[in-house]
Amino acid sequence: YYSIYSTSVKEAEKTWWRLLQHKIGAELITNASYSTSPVCGTSTICGVNPVRSKQLLNTYGEAPDLIIIMMGANDVVNGFTPEKFEEEYRLMLDRMKETCPNSEFVICNILYNTCTEGQNPDKRYEGYSHPGLRAKLNDVIAKIAVDYDALLVDVSSLIDESTDTPNNWYYLGDNMHPSDKGMELIAEELAKKILEKY
Repeated sequence: YYSIYSTSVKEAEKTWWRLLQHKIGAELITNASYSTSPVCGTSTICGVNPVRSKQLLNTYGEAPDLIIIMMGANDVVNGFTPEKFEEEYRLMLDRMKETCPNSEFVICNILYNTCTEGQNPDKRYEGYSHPGLRAKLNDVIAKIAVDYDALLVDVSSLIDESTDTPNNWYYLGDNMHPSDKGMELIAEELAKKILEKY
């Protein structure tokens, strides 16, 4: 997504996953993320789709030690209910675990953005607004992280209306996607939590 949506992140080196890789000395086996992909749905880009879990393996069929999951923003945009989200998030994790039985989950909650919180007057974001839904889905994610014995990383608290507004972006690059400063903030928090546990 970064080359399309972000104003300041135009190459992979500035993404949170590449920054994190350097911060903790990790090897990236694969990046199975897709722009606009929600957890829920029937499309091949949806996290719950069985094809997606197979994409976690590298070309030799090797699974990663850690699977870092940062999904849910597009579920908020699409207005999926907490019940549907929980059902499909659990199914997504079960499918990942079936494909990668020895991998551990690092689960991030959903970042703040001005589009889904009902604060953005820009007509391009009409229909995206679901105030309060992100908080409900973050509650679901927290419960699931406990049930799956996963490391939960609270990225939601890093960016909020005190740092970013529809007319004043700092950590967000376009009201929804992180800027280079936002990517750095996310990578720092992930590195801190991962190194504390592992």
